[in-house]
Amino acid sequence: MSKEKGWIASDDFIDDTGHQKCVINYPHLSNAEIFNSVEEFYNKFYFRPRYILRSIGRMIVDGEERTKLLKEGRQYLDYMRKRKGGGPDCS
Repeated sequence: MSKEKGWIASDDFIDDTGHQKCVINYPHLSNAEIFNSVEEFYNKFYFRPRYILRSIGRMIVDGEERTKLLKEGRQYLDYMRKRKGGGPDCS
């Protein structure tokens, strides 16, 4: 259905680094707008006070969980920094 309506901008779904590309274009929402909104969506989820407090609580009582969450936090920040540096790859 998406192809027939012309919403797919490319058949190349993965970039050179293995990340998904934003290839969907809706009439009211471009793939560049989708790409640029991802960071906002992630930040609204991960930086909620409830999520942060729950994560801190889990890290205090469980050393393995602390290691895991700190590693995931670094990966998230690195990923977002790379996304910003690379800009939208919406071809």
